[in-house]
Amino acid sequence: MFRFKQFNVEHDRSSMKVGTDAVLLASWCNISHAQTALDVGTGCGVIALMLAQRNPAVAVDAVDIDPDSIEEAAANFSSSPWHNRLTAQLCDFKTAQFNKKYDAIVSNPPFFSNGIMSPVEARRNARHTSTLSYARLLSRARGLLTDNGRISIISPVENIKEIIEACTFASLHISRIISVIPVRGGRTRRVLWEFAPTPCETERGVVVIEDCKGVYSQQYRDLCHDFYLKF
Repeated sequence: MFRFKQFNVEHDRSSMKVGTDAVLLASWCNISHAQTALDVGTGCGVIALMLAQRNPAVAVDAVDIDPDSIEEAAANFSSSPWHNRLTAQLCDFKTAQFNKKYDAIVSNPPFFSNGIMSPVEARRNARHTSTLSYARLLSRARGLLTDNGRISIISPVENIKEIIEACTFASLHISRIISVIPVRGGRTRRVLWEFAPTPCETERGVVVIEDCKGVYSQQYRDLCHDFYLKF
C-alpha cells in the first residue's frame, strides 16, 4: 500500500504501480476549470484520485484495458473520500464509446516503442506504445475534449518529435511544455505536455526533482506538497 496525505493506494495487482511520473503529472496538470475529467490508462487509479483531491467539483472517469487494474482502482476509489466522484471502467480507449465530453483528459501513457517486451501481458500493455500510440491517444482524446478543455500527458524526452507530429495530426496546439530533470545539473529525462484544441501561446519551463541525490528541490516539494507524506 502507498500512503498519501488524504488517501491510500493499493497497487499490488495493477499493471503499473504508483510512481514519480504519475504523481508529477497529476500534481502539475491544470484541472482548476474542469467539471469532467478522464484518466486514460488509470492503472491503480492514483492519477484519478489526485485529480479528485485537487478539484472538489470534478467528476473523474478512469479507464484501463487490464481487469486487475480496474478492480484495484475501483477498490481504491471506494475507500477514498471522493468515491462518489470517481468511476472505473474496463475498456479499450481506442474503441470505447463515451457519452460525454471532458474538460480535462490526463494520461500517463505507454512509453516504450522499442526494446525487450515484458513477458507479463498487463505490464507490457501498460508500458509499450504498441497498445496505444501517441497518435492514437491524442487523436481520440481530441474528439472527446470540450472547446476549452486540455489534454495532459508525460513522456520520455526521446519521444518529443513523435509527440509533436501526433499533436499536429490531431489538430492540437501545445499550450505548455515542461522539461523534467531528475537531479539538478543533469539532463532532461521526461517532458510534461499540455495540449489545447485552439491556437495559443506555448508556456515553457523546467521542473527539477532533486537538488542532489536524495534531497528534493523546493520546487518539487511545493508541487507535490498536498500529496506526499514526507513533504
